[in-house]
Amino acid sequence: MDLTLTIQNIIDNLTPWIVIVVVGILFWKVPVWKTRIEGRIENIEDRIKSIEVRLDKVEIRLDDLYKRLDDLNKRFGDLYKLIASSIDRSEIQSSSPLKLTDYGTTISEKVGADQIADHYAQQLLGSVESLNPYQVQEYCFKYCEINLMSDLKDECKQSYENIYSVAYEDGIELNKITRVIAIKLRDAIFSIQGTSQKYLGKHSSEQSILTLQN
Repeated sequence: MDLTLTIQNIIDNLTPWIVIVVVGILFWKVPVWKTRIEGRIENIEDRIKSIEVRLDKVEIRLDDLYKRLDDLNKRFGDLYKLIASSIDRSEIQSSSPLKLTDYGTTISEKVGADQIADHYAQQLLGSVESLNPYQVQEYCFKYCEINLMSDLKDECKQSYENIYSVAYEDGIELNKITRVIAIKLRDAIFSIQGTSQKYLGKHSSEQSILTLQN
């Protein structure tokens, strides 16, 4: 019993000191912990700021990249148009029967191909009477390739000079122009012969009232 009371007395006497020690430790440690925590918080805040700066830089770079991509897209668009334009500069469609493309029609209008074709169709009619449509077409290509320009020079000087002028000013190869005229010549001959419409290109069924100028 005495031992129990002694222990109890010791505990009672030590309790205030224990409380004082604990409180002292807390007062000593809390500022240290607080400093450490604040330091870590500041470190985290610095890292967050660093990340924000990096994100701003990334955003600026992305904006620059988007601008460059947009510029490249425009350049590729221009390049595509240029390539498409070059590909589309075929004067004759690869269809059956052969017909002029829009580009070929433009050439035809500039050189007066209908009038040239109407003029020579009458002269060549006797040479193609026994030929089938394909042979007539080949005959017209050969005639325009070999004889047309020399005949125009002798008979229709203005048309002759106009063809060379269009070829030079528009950068068109002469053989493209003569091929356009060949299609028009074929159609003019078919029109005179009354050949089935399926063999005709874009030539007007009416004879041109315009005459070639000497």
